Amino acid sequence: MSPSLASSALVIGIFLLGALLGALLTSLLYRSLHGAAVESAVAEQMRASREKDAALESMLAPIRDGLAKYDTKLGEIERERVRSFASLGERMEGVAAASDVLRGETANLARALRSSNVRGAWGELQLRRAVELAGMLERCDFTVQHTTSDGDDGRLRPDMVVHLPGDKCIVVDAKTPATAVLEAVNCEDDAMRRQLCAEHVVAVRKHIETLSRKAYWEQFERAPEFVVMFLPSEAFFSVALEHDPPLFEHAFEQKVLIATPTTLVALLKAVAFGWRQEAVAQNAQEISELGRELYDRIRTLGEHFSDVGDHLAKSVQAYNRAVGSLERRVLPQARRFQTLGAAGSKELAMLDAVEVGPVPLSASELRVVLPASGEVA
Repeated sequence: MSPSLASSALVIGIFLLGALLGALLTSLLYRSLHGAAVESAVAEQMRASREKDAALESMLAPIRDGLAKYDTKLGEIERERVRSFASLGERMEGVAAASDVLRGETANLARALRSSNVRGAWGELQLRRAVELAGMLERCDFTVQHTTSDGDDGRLRPDMVVHLPGDKCIVVDAKTPATAVLEAVNCEDDAMRRQLCAEHVVAVRKHIETLSRKAYWEQFERAPEFVVMFLPSEAFFSVALEHDPPLFEHAFEQKVLIATPTTLVALLKAVAFGWRQEAVAQNAQEISELGRELYDRIRTLGEHFSDVGDHLAKSVQAYNRAVGSLERRVLPQARRFQTLGAAGSKELAMLDAVEVGPVPLSASELRVVLPASGEVA
């Protein structure tokens, strides 16, 4: 090989080696710069992630606290619910026991009320309570178990007679049939209950007709032409009215007024108001009579004063006449003793006549009664 070719090959080799080394250095430099950028980007991304986590943590902290409080409150509510249900269970057991006792007492009461005597006593007790609530008991404006005759040797005995002002009265009867409705209360069969309620309606209608035939208003003077049929329980009337709506109109046509404790109290309240008005009228009459009597007494007293004035005037006139007689007839004669030296050391005193008379009565009533009183002056 020639020296020129060898040197050319050496130059080319050196050039290739330099190029290879430059490429290697360039690659190493690029890798170094790229790695730093990547690390910087990763660090920046991690810092941003940490900031986002911190911001998210600060945002979620109230929610976490709220959830913790909610969980605590929910636990308290659950514990309170358990205690409440336990207490409610105890109370329900107590209510069930009381209901059983009440059911038994109700059954005993229903059995007792099947007796006509017990039912009558209960009706009279309810009747008296209504009278007490109306304020009629203290005045004794009612008569219980009043007995009268129907004119055919029959005895009629209403449960109560309410006395009205003016010697009037209202008859009240409390002998209400209640056997069917009491059995219906304890009946569990709907069909049987409806049948018992229908029987109750029939019994009530029959009792209405019986009261209508008795015609109590004909046995009492100045009584209105109706009789009050007292039902001691609101349920008795509501059951009958529910199964027979025209019942009230039918009773009124038969001159029977159906009254429950509520309506009877209202009726008796009206009667008590009438008695109060009667008392007011009586008081007004007494006041009028007292005023008339007082006026007459004042007139009589005026006459007496007029007589006193007349006598005073006559006394003044008599006094003046006595003074005149004394001055004209007695004193001149007595003064002659003084001229004869037979008088005492003191002279006789002079007497004055009374010029003021009694004041005349100025009232027109007294002047009319006593016209001469003005002549006194």
